[in-house]
Amino acid sequence: MKFSVLSSILNSKLQILGKVITNKPKVPILTHFLLDIGKENLIITATDMEKTIIASMPIDNDIKEDDNYCCGSVCVESKLLIDILHNFNEEVLIFEADSQSHQFDIRSDSGVYSLRCTEGENFPVMAPIDDAAKEIAIPTDILSDAIDKTVFAATTDDLRPALCGIFVDIADDGITFVGTDSHKMSVYKRKDIVSSLKGSFIIPKKGATLLKSVLIKSEADTKFKFNNNFALFELEEYKIGIRLIDAQFPAYQTVIPQNNDNKLIIKRESFIKSIKRVSVFGEKTSNLIKFDLKPNKLTITAQDLNFNVSGTEHIECKYDGNDLTIGFKAAFLLEMLISLNSDEIIISFSDNSGAILIGQTENKNVLESIVMLLMPMMINN
Repeated sequence: MKFSVLSSILNSKLQILGKVITNKPKVPILTHFLLDIGKENLIITATDMEKTIIASMPIDNDIKEDDNYCCGSVCVESKLLIDILHNFNEEVLIFEADSQSHQFDIRSDSGVYSLRCTEGENFPVMAPIDDAAKEIAIPTDILSDAIDKTVFAATTDDLRPALCGIFVDIADDGITFVGTDSHKMSVYKRKDIVSSLKGSFIIPKKGATLLKSVLIKSEADTKFKFNNNFALFELEEYKIGIRLIDAQFPAYQTVIPQNNDNKLIIKRESFIKSIKRVSVFGEKTSNLIKFDLKPNKLTITAQDLNFNVSGTEHIECKYDGNDLTIGFKAAFLLEMLISLNSDEIIISFSDNSGAILIGQTENKNVLESIVMLLMPMMINN
């Protein structure tokens, strides 16, 4: 089997596929790439059995001698292949694989590099999704934005599997993405994404993060289909298969408060910078910051009594409500604020023990909505 390809193009593909490879795979073959060499295209696969990426790219036909010689599949150790490709300048490389001698050669203008390879039949195949699976198309930028706005809220606690990913709900009135760890929650909805197919699934947090990293490479719509066990996302040059979480997602709508009558409107960027400055002085374990709210005035404080340090800032804002003192974990609040887009945000409170709601004062798209929920922390007086 023999083909040629530009080093930079192949290297860019391998950098993406390498994100799936783990240091401690379930079986040794999972440290390899599967290279399926065809007459006109090279298809590369990487998997950890939970996530699979398949990339396709054109290859040079000029050096093919006959059908039997040019086509076939081999497995090559991923780290070695990435390391050698990463150190080439942009040049055409010739690859030649012999599955009988288990040798995989790379030829450049200046040298020859030999790796071990094994037969492609040893590589695990991604579970197929049958034709009865539900399928929908979504603009890639919208899918990427939805992951950005929700994945941070999902938990990493394996004891709560239903919360270890993003809940995706496709209904008559649009598509909704939800992430939560029971302390914070983000609900992002698009009413302009409609489909005759209805259903829901939970995509694992690691799978969603991987998908996001591939989405930035594509501009066309992303097609995806799913069944009870797997979701398959199809882009221009990649396919990403992800094993879904088999669990019942909680009824998230029931925990969204309806009577938060105390309203704070504030500039988002300056609010973020103030929290970052003040939180430096808080306890490292609790990461607690305190808000003192009075009409049109917000005071942010943090202190660490163990080291006798503290920080305080007074911020101009619009606040309509009762005087209130409430505490939050700074890191959680920053994650939410950073993921929003509007210049101003609105935060609504009930009291110092109830969940707050965070939203945007303005949406560039009326068919888009986002609401975030954050539980406060106890303040020791």
